[in-house]
Amino acid sequence: MNQKYILIFAVIILLGIGGYYVATKKAEAPVIDNQQNVSPDETADWKTYTNIKYGFEFKYPNDWILTDTSNGLDIHLTNYKTEYYPDCSKFIGMEIQPANELQGPFDIFVKSIVNRGEIGPGGELTKTIIGEKSAFKVAGAGWEGGCGGPGYYIKTSDTQYMFIFSGRGKETDQIFIDQILSTFKFTQSNSADKIKSITILSPDGGENLKTGETYNIKWSSKDLSSATKILIAYKPINARLDIDVVAQELGSIEIANTTNTSSFIWEVPKVIMGYIGSSNGSLRCPSGTIATRQFYLEIMALKSDGTASVYDRSSAPFNLTGPCVFEGE
Repeated sequence: MNQKYILIFAVIILLGIGGYYVATKKAEAPVIDNQQNVSPDETADWKTYTNIKYGFEFKYPNDWILTDTSNGLDIHLTNYKTEYYPDCSKFIGMEIQPANELQGPFDIFVKSIVNRGEIGPGGELTKTIIGEKSAFKVAGAGWEGGCGGPGYYIKTSDTQYMFIFSGRGKETDQIFIDQILSTFKFTQSNSADKIKSITILSPDGGENLKTGETYNIKWSSKDLSSATKILIAYKPINARLDIDVVAQELGSIEIANTTNTSSFIWEVPKVIMGYIGSSNGSLRCPSGTIATRQFYLEIMALKSDGTASVYDRSSAPFNLTGPCVFEGE
């Protein structure tokens, strides 16, 4: 056989043997699984708390204690199983307040609260997301008692935010707080978006009224029906002669029980009540004296049981001028 063909044949055999060796070794190589090991969801079997009124839910450990005695307005959650004050080294807990009025843009409002320097939430602010809602984590929740942890502001609507106090004795226990927060869900049908309110329009402070005349009291309201019961009252400010202090307030005087018509014609009484007597028996405003006395206007919407639903007070007192009559005469 020609040496040239013998050489070519030998090369082909060697290449074949080499290819078989490489293929065999590749087949024997271990298979590497790049998929990360996913730990089981530890919250899967936890209890679920649902708040229909304010449109949210979350999960919490089965052996924790949840207390909701305020119609969903203040929820307490803790691992501590005693009525006594907790040992911080063992304590983990949360307090959830879902219905707080948001006054202005969320970011600016939260920063203004934290930067006041008062007792309460303080420390570093960190932007975060909770339940797909914009939120802030503040380093210190302001929880009294020495067991305090971070606090959480959650924007639940354009007019409302949720605040969560957290507490734990050990840094390592923060994982439980984080796990609970990770289960938060906010529903679309959040009835908390509808915040009932009532606002006094007049007299809202500084007006000069006279006894025996009529005055049109005006107010506006939000999410209150026209059939809502409305209580109108005025509250006197009283200055005692024997005590040189800032004016003191006395009890409210009822003007009317009416409905939410946005206005009420007030027939101002023909006399105003006299000031409290001083220690020497003298009167600030003896009967028959013409004087001017200051009052706040108060308006509240009433629930069916007669308790207040929402309330407003005039921004400043109005002045009422007329003859005095001493209390008790």
